[in-house]
Amino acid sequence: MPKVEVPADQVCAVLKENILVDGFHVVIDVEKSLGAVIVDALGGSEYPDCYGYFATLPVGHNHPKLGDEGFRESLMRDSLANLFGVETSPI
Repeated sequence: MPKVEVPADQVCAVLKENILVDGFHVVIDVEKSLGAVIVDALGGSEYPDCYGYFATLPVGHNHPKLGDEGFRESLMRDSLANLFGVETSPI
């Protein structure tokens, strides 16, 4: 699927066309958010990250180690490792 760029002020409208959009209307600025602080791309407001992306972002936004190419390579290598040594997982 091709990547589609949507301006921050149109994100909620585009999402509303396809899914239920109710609740916390924040468009996360992934470049400006840092650590446990979410920056809203719509107005620049800052919020504490109480979600942690449900544990998929445990080190926070834009962790300084992610700027190290060797560290990123080790993350990719570990994330793609086949722990079971077989073509498919037995799980």
